[in-house]
Amino acid sequence: MSPYDFYFWKDFFSKEQVENIYAIKDEHSYEELGDKGATSDNGQNLKDVTKVNSVEYRYLIDNFKLLNEQIQITNRKNYGFNIDEIFATDAVFFNEYDKESRYDWHKDGSNHPLHDYKFTIIINSSLDNYEGGDFEIFTLGGVLKIPQLNSFGSVIMFNSSIIHRVTPVTEGQRRSIVYWRIGPNFV
Repeated sequence: MSPYDFYFWKDFFSKEQVENIYAIKDEHSYEELGDKGATSDNGQNLKDVTKVNSVEYRYLIDNFKLLNEQIQITNRKNYGFNIDEIFATDAVFFNEYDKESRYDWHKDGSNHPLHDYKFTIIINSSLDNYEGGDFEIFTLGGVLKIPQLNSFGSVIMFNSSIIHRVTPVTEGQRRSIVYWRIGPNFV
Protein backbone atom coordinates (compact mmCIF):
# COMPACT_ATOMS: atom_id res chain seq x y z
CA MET A 1 0.00 0.00 0.00
CA SER A 2 1.26 3.46 -0.86
CA PRO A 3 1.73 5.78 2.13
CA TYR A 4 -0.31 8.34 0.18
CA ASP A 5 -3.53 6.38 0.12
CA PHE A 6 -6.67 8.11 1.25
CA TYR A 7 -10.16 6.87 1.81
CA PHE A 8 -13.39 8.70 1.17
CA TRP A 9 -17.08 8.29 1.63
CA LYS A 10 -19.21 10.09 -0.95
CA ASP A 11 -22.31 11.90 0.31
CA PHE A 12 -21.82 10.43 3.80
CA PHE A 13 -23.71 13.26 5.51
CA SER A 14 -27.07 14.63 4.34
CA LYS A 15 -27.94 18.32 4.27
CA GLU A 16 -30.16 17.81 7.33
CA GLN A 17 -27.33 16.12 9.25
CA VAL A 18 -24.86 18.91 8.41
CA GLU A 19 -27.39 21.58 9.38
CA ASN A 20 -27.87 19.78 12.72
CA ILE A 21 -24.10 19.66 13.27
CA TYR A 22 -23.85 23.41 12.57
CA ALA A 23 -26.71 24.11 14.99
CA ILE A 24 -24.67 22.30 17.64
CA LYS A 25 -21.61 24.36 16.65
CA ASP A 26 -23.59 27.58 16.98
CA GLU A 27 -24.71 26.61 20.46
CA HIS A 28 -21.45 25.16 21.83
CA SER A 29 -18.43 26.72 20.09
CA TYR A 30 -15.64 27.82 22.42
CA GLU A 31 -13.23 30.66 21.79
CA GLU A 32 -10.50 29.02 23.89
CA LEU A 33 -10.55 25.95 21.64
CA GLY A 34 -9.95 28.10 18.57
CA ASP A 35 -7.36 27.21 15.99
CA LYS A 36 -3.88 28.64 16.36
CA GLY A 37 -1.92 30.08 13.47
CA ALA A 38 0.28 27.84 11.39
CA THR A 39 3.71 28.98 10.24
CA SER A 40 6.52 27.42 8.27
CA ASP A 41 9.99 26.84 9.74
CA ASN A 42 11.01 30.27 8.44
CA GLY A 43 7.99 31.99 10.00
CA GLN A 44 5.85 32.31 6.85
CA ASN A 45 2.10 32.27 7.50
CA LEU A 46 0.69 29.08 5.99
CA LYS A 47 -2.94 29.73 6.64
CA ASP A 48 -5.44 32.34 5.63
CA VAL A 49 -8.73 30.80 6.74
CA THR A 50 -11.54 33.32 7.10
CA LYS A 51 -13.07 31.80 10.22
CA VAL A 52 -12.33 28.85 12.49
CA ASN A 53 -14.62 27.69 15.28
CA SER A 54 -14.25 24.64 17.44
CA VAL A 55 -16.58 22.49 19.48
CA GLU A 56 -15.80 19.84 22.04
CA TYR A 57 -16.38 16.37 20.63
CA ARG A 58 -18.84 15.46 23.40
CA TYR A 59 -21.53 17.54 21.70
CA LEU A 60 -21.05 15.72 18.38
CA ILE A 61 -20.62 12.10 19.50
CA ASP A 62 -24.00 10.96 18.19
CA ASN A 63 -23.50 12.74 14.86
CA PHE A 64 -20.10 11.12 14.22
CA LYS A 65 -20.79 7.61 15.57
CA LEU A 66 -21.27 5.92 12.18
CA LEU A 67 -18.32 7.78 10.63
CA ASN A 68 -16.03 6.76 13.48
CA GLU A 69 -17.06 3.14 13.01
CA GLN A 70 -16.06 3.42 9.34
CA ILE A 71 -12.73 4.98 10.35
CA GLN A 72 -12.06 2.12 12.79
CA ILE A 73 -12.87 -0.47 10.12
CA THR A 74 -10.70 1.30 7.52
CA ASN A 75 -7.82 1.53 9.97
CA ARG A 76 -8.12 -2.14 10.91
CA LYS A 77 -8.20 -3.31 7.28
CA ASN A 78 -5.59 -0.96 5.81
CA TYR A 79 -3.26 0.55 8.42
CA GLY A 80 -3.30 -1.26 11.76
CA PHE A 81 -2.49 1.90 13.72
CA ASN A 82 -3.12 2.04 17.45
CA ILE A 83 -5.63 4.85 17.75
CA ASP A 84 -7.08 6.18 20.95
CA GLU A 85 -10.68 6.70 21.84
CA ILE A 86 -11.83 10.23 21.06
CA PHE A 87 -12.13 12.12 24.32
CA ALA A 88 -15.14 14.28 25.12
CA THR A 89 -12.98 17.41 25.32
CA ASP A 90 -11.15 16.85 22.00
CA ALA A 91 -11.81 19.65 19.52
CA VAL A 92 -13.65 19.44 16.22
CA PHE A 93 -12.86 22.39 13.92
CA PHE A 94 -15.26 24.22 11.62
CA ASN A 95 -13.39 26.10 8.86
CA GLU A 96 -14.73 28.75 6.52
CA TYR A 97 -12.74 29.85 3.49
CA ASP A 98 -13.98 32.98 1.72
CA LYS A 99 -12.58 34.32 -1.55
CA GLU A 100 -8.76 34.17 -1.59
CA SER A 101 -8.62 32.15 1.65
CA ARG A 102 -6.28 29.15 1.57
CA TYR A 103 -4.20 26.79 3.68
CA ASP A 104 -0.73 26.19 2.24
CA TRP A 105 1.29 22.96 2.28
CA HIS A 106 1.53 21.39 5.73
CA LYS A 107 1.11 18.15 7.60
CA ASP A 108 -0.88 17.63 10.75
CA GLY A 109 0.83 16.55 13.92
CA SER A 110 1.60 17.12 17.54
CA ASN A 111 4.70 18.08 19.48
CA HIS A 112 3.60 15.89 22.36
CA PRO A 113 6.26 13.30 23.32
CA LEU A 114 3.76 10.44 23.78
CA HIS A 115 1.13 10.78 21.04
CA ASP A 116 0.65 12.05 17.53
CA TYR A 117 -2.07 12.51 14.94
CA LYS A 118 -2.68 9.32 12.95
CA PHE A 119 -5.57 10.32 10.69
CA THR A 120 -7.02 13.59 9.50
CA ILE A 121 -10.74 13.53 8.74
CA ILE A 122 -12.30 16.27 6.61
CA ILE A 123 -16.02 16.65 5.90
CA ASN A 124 -17.20 18.90 3.07
CA SER A 125 -19.93 20.99 4.71
CA SER A 126 -20.29 23.64 1.98
CA LEU A 127 -24.01 24.16 1.42
CA ASP A 128 -23.39 26.42 -1.57
CA ASN A 129 -21.15 25.96 -4.59
CA TYR A 130 -17.68 27.46 -4.57
CA GLU A 131 -14.76 27.59 -6.99
CA GLY A 132 -11.12 26.95 -6.19
CA GLY A 133 -10.50 25.71 -2.67
CA ASP A 134 -9.26 22.39 -4.01
CA PHE A 135 -7.88 19.86 -1.57
CA GLU A 136 -4.51 18.51 -2.71
CA ILE A 137 -1.92 16.13 -1.34
CA PHE A 138 1.75 15.97 -2.23
CA THR A 139 2.90 12.52 -3.32
CA LEU A 140 6.11 11.09 -4.69
CA GLY A 141 4.57 11.69 -8.11
CA GLY A 142 3.85 15.34 -7.38
CA VAL A 143 0.66 17.20 -6.56
CA LEU A 144 -2.54 15.15 -6.53
CA LYS A 145 -5.88 16.95 -6.56
CA ILE A 146 -8.58 15.08 -4.59
CA PRO A 147 -11.87 15.87 -6.37
CA GLN A 148 -13.76 13.35 -4.20
CA LEU A 149 -13.89 15.95 -1.43
CA ASN A 150 -15.67 18.51 -3.65
CA SER A 151 -19.04 16.83 -3.13
CA PHE A 152 -21.20 18.13 -0.26
CA GLY A 153 -21.40 15.73 2.69
CA SER A 154 -18.43 13.70 1.50
CA VAL A 155 -15.65 12.70 3.86
CA ILE A 156 -11.96 12.00 3.33
CA MET A 157 -9.60 10.24 5.74
CA PHE A 158 -5.85 10.17 5.27
CA ASN A 159 -2.63 9.63 7.19
CA SER A 160 -1.97 12.94 8.98
CA SER A 161 1.72 12.86 8.02
CA ILE A 162 0.82 13.38 4.35
CA ILE A 163 1.62 16.91 3.19
CA HIS A 164 -1.58 18.60 2.01
CA ARG A 165 -3.16 21.97 1.27
CA VAL A 166 -6.31 23.85 0.30
CA THR A 167 -5.81 26.08 -2.74
CA PRO A 168 -7.22 29.63 -2.70
CA VAL A 169 -10.98 29.93 -3.03
CA THR A 170 -11.80 32.02 -6.12
CA GLU A 171 -15.59 32.30 -5.76
CA GLY A 172 -18.10 31.53 -3.01
CA GLN A 173 -17.35 30.03 0.38
CA ARG A 174 -15.77 26.66 1.16
CA ARG A 175 -16.73 25.09 4.51
CA SER A 176 -15.27 22.03 6.15
CA ILE A 177 -15.36 20.16 9.43
CA VAL A 178 -12.03 18.69 10.53
CA TYR A 179 -10.93 16.42 13.32
CA TRP A 180 -8.17 13.95 14.00
CA ARG A 181 -7.71 10.44 15.30
CA ILE A 182 -4.75 10.31 17.66
CA GLY A 183 -2.58 7.46 18.91
CA PRO A 184 0.79 6.67 20.45
CA ASN A 185 3.87 8.09 18.74
CA PHE A 186 5.46 5.84 16.15
CA VAL A 187 8.60 4.21 17.50
